[in-house]
Amino acid sequence: MKHKFVYLLLLLCLTLSAWAENASNIRIQQTGRDIVITYDLKKTSNVRLLMSIDGGDYHEVKAVDGAVGNHVSKGQGLQITYHPLQNQERFIAKNVRFKVEAMSPYEAYANRDRPIQTYILGQYAYGFTPQRSCGFVFGQNYYSVGWGWFIDMRSNWNFNHFSPPKDASTMASGGIYSWYENEEGKDPVYPFYTGKTESTLFTMHAGFSWVFRLSANRFNTLGFYFGLGGGVRRMVMETTDGQWVEYSPTSYKGFSGNIGLIGSIYGLTLRAGVNTIAFKYGEIEAAIGWMF
Repeated sequence: MKHKFVYLLLLLCLTLSAWAENASNIRIQQTGRDIVITYDLKKTSNVRLLMSIDGGDYHEVKAVDGAVGNHVSKGQGLQITYHPLQNQERFIAKNVRFKVEAMSPYEAYANRDRPIQTYILGQYAYGFTPQRSCGFVFGQNYYSVGWGWFIDMRSNWNFNHFSPPKDASTMASGGIYSWYENEEGKDPVYPFYTGKTESTLFTMHAGFSWVFRLSANRFNTLGFYFGLGGGVRRMVMETTDGQWVEYSPTSYKGFSGNIGLIGSIYGLTLRAGVNTIAFKYGEIEAAIGWMF
C-alpha cells in the first residue's frame, strides 16, 4: 500500500488573509496530515476557506470541517480543519495561500453571482395644480451589461369621473363659461356651479434604465431611467343641478413620459425624477423600495 505524503512550505510559502474584516487573528499549523486554521469571528457569518497555489486564482476548498459553512456563530479560537489528502494521494505545492472569507448572510447574498437585480418601489408624485398621486414601480437590472427595464403606474385613485360625464357636452376652451345641454332638443344653457371640484389622474409608463455598480456589493448602484406611456389628468366641476362638467384648461390627456435618477444602497432603492402629460402638465415624482 502506498504511503500518502503532504508537503507544505509552512514558514516561507504559506500565507493567510481575511475578507470583509469579519475574521481576524488568523493562525495556521500542520497537525499530522491535516492543516488547522484558527481564527476569531466578529459576527455571525457565512465562512469559506479559499486556496491559491503558485499565484493562481483562489478557489474554495471543499475537504474541510469545523467552523466553516453557513451561519457560523461569532467567537474566538474557531477552527477550520483542511484534509488535503482526503481526495488525493499526494499534495505537493509551492506558494500556497489561504484566505478565510467571512461574510454576513446578507453580504453573502449580495455578492453571489446573480445576473439580475429585481426591485419593487412605492411611488409618490406632486403636481403644482395641486395634485397628488401614488403607485408602484417594478423593474429589473442586468448588472453584467448595466441596462434594465421597468414599468410604473400611478393614480390619485379617484375614478368617479375618469370618462367625461354623459350629460355634459364637450367643453370648449372657455372652461367654466362653457355650456352644456340640459335636455335633448332644448336650447343650451349656461351652468351655475356649486364650487365643488374633483380630479382624476392616471399615468402608466414602460421604460429603460442604465446603472453601474458603486462597490463590490451588487446592490450598491447608481444610474438613470427614461420611460414613455400615456396619461390622463381630468378636472371636473359640479353644477347646481347635480351634474359634472370638465374644466378643460386644467384637463390633459395623451402622451406621458418620465425621466430621473435611480440608486440603491445595500438594497434600499431610491428613485426621483419628473413626469409630464402632453408637455402641458408636470409632476415631481419620487419612489422608495427594495432591490433583491
